[in-house]
Amino acid sequence: MARTESSLVPRGATPYTPVWLGIDVGGANCKFASHTGRVAAWPFPLWKSPQELGPRLQAELERWESTQAESLVGLAVTMTGELADCFWTRREGVLEIVRQVERLSASLPVHYWGTDGRFHSGAEAAEHWLEFAASNWHASSTWVAQGELPDSIQSGWALMLDVGSTTTDIIPHEPGGVVSNGRTDSARLSSGELVYTGLQRSTIASILRSVVVDGRRYRVASETFATAEDAHLVLGHLAEAPERTDTADGRPATVVHAHGRLARMIGEDAETLRGEQTRQIAEQVLARQINLIRRGIDQVCASRPEAPTKVFVTGHGGVLAREALRRSRAAACESVDLEAKLGRNIARAFPAFALARMAARIWAPSPAKELEPIHELLLEDSAHGSSDSIAFTQLRDAS
Repeated sequence: MARTESSLVPRGATPYTPVWLGIDVGGANCKFASHTGRVAAWPFPLWKSPQELGPRLQAELERWESTQAESLVGLAVTMTGELADCFWTRREGVLEIVRQVERLSASLPVHYWGTDGRFHSGAEAAEHWLEFAASNWHASSTWVAQGELPDSIQSGWALMLDVGSTTTDIIPHEPGGVVSNGRTDSARLSSGELVYTGLQRSTIASILRSVVVDGRRYRVASETFATAEDAHLVLGHLAEAPERTDTADGRPATVVHAHGRLARMIGEDAETLRGEQTRQIAEQVLARQINLIRRGIDQVCASRPEAPTKVFVTGHGGVLAREALRRSRAAACESVDLEAKLGRNIARAFPAFALARMAARIWAPSPAKELEPIHELLLEDSAHGSSDSIAFTQLRDAS
């Protein structure tokens, strides 16, 4: 089981600190984050075994309480997994996820985040399912908009740019709340606020129609021979993970095997194409992804009468986010790198962390203990050094 945790602990934390736990149930991964900054994440291909979601979450909760110096007092939940095609409809997906989460603990309160900007009960989530489908992006931006971060804006509007393994969220917010043009995936795809490209799970055929290798153009195969992860392995943006085999061909996530997978995109293989040739393919994947995200940023900016005052960058596709931002209408804006502020692990499980912070602010984790200010989390992270030493190579973002 791939599990990671942050070394970030607030000042004054004691054994069995009472905490709220944020849970982000995705279609390919699940993530936990406590409001004190501890994080766990693991791959879970929901479409393969939806009936195992509840038992797996229960096992991870038990593992969390047995290994963390924290005692859970409540769960704050968001999801994107309802879109997995194991469910006939998104309604069915939301209801099934809620049903399995509700079985986790009879003693813990459970609250679900809606795109109306509020927490709700499981019964409300089931009744008004559309407000809870694909709601994690809304939780992230809402928390930043509420002003707990020292860098939060006081006027104007800002963008949240979250590049994950599969998708990119481009979310406008004003002080206090989200001001997106769409709330559903389809509406956000239309408005530019959701771009279906990411650092790892996007297929090459969904990014490029053709490539140029050594001056000659080739149409790419409309097959799942390779994914964006292979391009970014070849380019050095992702660390190798030889223990992982959840790749396009089931072989390890290494540069050597990524080379072979990319070669197949133009009908070649690891023997007949050289490394510098597959690097050419990878560079064109990178350029196309940057342009797709840049166009989304420009579309969102064009919908507002003035430019954003800041852009908050999170997720683990920083290389894509930074370059797209540099080429966009928001290039002159101040950029706030949440990975640098909060540490890599929190940035990559940001919706879960945001949920936990908002829940802990509303329902204090302990009557005798106030919510630790975010600046203490930041100072403590700096004091302990970066959490980047903890590998997230097995994390597959659910965005």
